[in-house]
Amino acid sequence: MRIIAAAATAALLSASGPSLPPSQQPQPPPFKSGVDLLTLQTSVLDKDGRPITNLTAADFNVTVEGKPRKVLFARFRGLAGTGVALAGSGATPASPAAHADNTATAGGRLVMFVVDRDSMRKGSEKALLESSTAILDALSPADAVGVLSIPVGGVDPTRDHARVRDELQRITGTQPAPIGGVKDRNITWDEALAFERSDASTISRVVERECSASSNPVVLNTCPQELEVQAKTLLFAGRGHARTVLQALEGTLKALAPVRGPKYIVHISGGQAFDQEILPHYNDFARAAAAARITLHAVHVDQPDSDVADRRTVSSGFGGRDLSAGLTTMTGMTGGAYYAGVGRATGVFDRIKTEIANDYELGIETLPTDADGKLHDVSVKVSRPDVSVRTRRQVLLAKNDDAASKDPLLTLLSQPTDIADLPIAVASYTTRGDEPASLRVLLSAEFGAPISDWAFAVFDRNKVMADGRQQSTDEVGKRILTTSLQLAPGRYRIRVAATASDGRAGVIDAPLTVGLRAAGPLQLSDVIVGTAISGRIQPHSRIVAGQRLSALLEIVSADVAALEKTRVALEILPAGAAEPTRRVLMAARGGASAVVVLAEAQIDTTTLPPGRYTASAIALIDAQPVGRVSRAFEVVADTAK
Repeated sequence: MRIIAAAATAALLSASGPSLPPSQQPQPPPFKSGVDLLTLQTSVLDKDGRPITNLTAADFNVTVEGKPRKVLFARFRGLAGTGVALAGSGATPASPAAHADNTATAGGRLVMFVVDRDSMRKGSEKALLESSTAILDALSPADAVGVLSIPVGGVDPTRDHARVRDELQRITGTQPAPIGGVKDRNITWDEALAFERSDASTISRVVERECSASSNPVVLNTCPQELEVQAKTLLFAGRGHARTVLQALEGTLKALAPVRGPKYIVHISGGQAFDQEILPHYNDFARAAAAARITLHAVHVDQPDSDVADRRTVSSGFGGRDLSAGLTTMTGMTGGAYYAGVGRATGVFDRIKTEIANDYELGIETLPTDADGKLHDVSVKVSRPDVSVRTRRQVLLAKNDDAASKDPLLTLLSQPTDIADLPIAVASYTTRGDEPASLRVLLSAEFGAPISDWAFAVFDRNKVMADGRQQSTDEVGKRILTTSLQLAPGRYRIRVAATASDGRAGVIDAPLTVGLRAAGPLQLSDVIVGTAISGRIQPHSRIVAGQRLSALLEIVSADVAALEKTRVALEILPAGAAEPTRRVLMAARGGASAVVVLAEAQIDTTTLPPGRYTASAIALIDAQPVGRVSRAFEVVADTAK
């Protein structure tokens, strides 16, 4: 399975005013492209399992390799809201900006469901998997989720939570039948290990239990040898299954390592083997998890160890009640928790939901020696009594030369959640364009600082439909950039990434709907709002008071007579108002063909108070309205005065 569309975006990027307001409150140190920061995600619950939400950086005590480290910031992300607590300050950031952009949230988290289908028998697992979708209810639109189904299948990280919900409800158990069929005798994993190491006491006890019921001398003679073969078969299957799961997890962890922000895996399994022979594979997993800074919670699906047909006990190397050691080992290595999933396991997923949806991201003072590519033991404590703290036990920072070898912009573009250290606002406008089979989409991006490099990609699920990159051209250094692309009507997601001249980086991922609006015999484009530069409209979400606001609408119809009778009125409505403060008739002129008419207008904003507004273009035929399209914008004060 491809985790994130990074593989697709790696081959892309060969194509082709007023700034966002700075935050009014202290912010955590910014993420800069190519710089690996030491961050820890930590959950803090009281004795009743409720999240503690009001801790500051000063409340946390962190050690790395036993030595204290300064906590630079503590960013809480929770159901009750988001906030940032800085070292020496209890301040939280200002309210989100008035327009849609990547500063509207504190950034998203990533939750990956990993379902080990081969460890579960088909049947009772369905109710538990349905219960697991409760975690999705606690996530915000800024959070990305995905599914890795083992041995095959899943959904790459996405903001489309409904798609992940459907996938989880579709999955079923696929545990293979025991090698050699269901046995008359049963042997556990620990007993199989005892046979391998020739533990005479345990072997004698198992032989007595499994063989003594028969009075047949032949059976009594062959039974011990059959048990030994059964033990070898069980160990072979269990170790092979554990290696398969760990390798799949390791690949996923490596793919998710570049993703910024809190990351969690919810591992749903019927059980996983552990012993010294496969310990190196667990250590490889632990290293990958530390590098990715992912916490893994495991839910051990409880299924009866008996065959429904004849009620004989069944031991399988692929899963079972006695195969918890592999799951507890993984949770211990990542700072997560192990849960026994009985029945629907509603309470289990409620607990996981609480921990995932209410956590702190801690920014830790970083030393040059940290980026050595080695595992470092960490410890996090809080100053308050009667609380439980859950966090990673080890971290790993890549060597500086490893980080420098990566393309920072490609790393950003593989990010499924937003990064708001460089504010980015994105607006799209669909017009008819000249291509008969597609529509022209005008893409406008506004940045919170002059940029040095930016790129975008449009996705239809995992497929890249359009992309572009701008680097080392005359456009570099601007705060507002515009480009266009051709897309078929439909629903997509667009992701924009950029690096600023000061080193800051930002990412925004948003839904993109491409289509014209039906209005009787007409089709209407989006109304484009901005300012005119050299006779061409430049889209802006913000207009400086005193600038002339320009608006443009495209009307399309094969009914030429209807086009000739069409007039368009432009209304400017303050936010929350029912009546417009301005209403003008837009001027009409011919478009690219006989079936297209352009409507244009300009509005003097000198008398418009700063604030949010809506520009609505109303299409009228014979003075009767047939359709309306609107676009929000903001008038901001002229700070140059």
